[in-house]
Amino acid sequence: MSDYNINNDLLNKSSEKKPNYIMASLAGLGVSVVVAIILAVIGIWLEAEYILVLALGAVAVGMVIHNFVPKKSIAGAILGAIFCPATYFLYQVFMAMFGYYYEGDDNTFWWMLAGSFIYGAYMGYNNDND
Repeated sequence: MSDYNINNDLLNKSSEKKPNYIMASLAGLGVSVVVAIILAVIGIWLEAEYILVLALGAVAVGMVIHNFVPKKSIAGAILGAIFCPATYFLYQVFMAMFGYYYEGDDNTFWWMLAGSFIYGAYMGYNNDND
């Protein structure tokens, strides 16, 4: 019986996700820029800003970071808290470069930035219940 416990412990340790923070950073940055460009193209094309589309962009970036970091990772939470809001910020920069600005009030920018920060930190922390 004790042999079973030792072997089971070895299997559990080898199946844990190993941290790959460099790849998480590169993937998060790359996806953040690509998603921001796609969001800006959609916003310019439709001549409107849709909160749902912006939220889906943050979800995409959060999921990418989520896949590269282990459970309960403080570094992953920091990466998520950086790259998810960076997507929204880059979207705003790209829109401004082409002369577009859709927000009705100044609070929308800060609410979206704060929401994407919280979501990114949560996804980076990777609170899975496997």
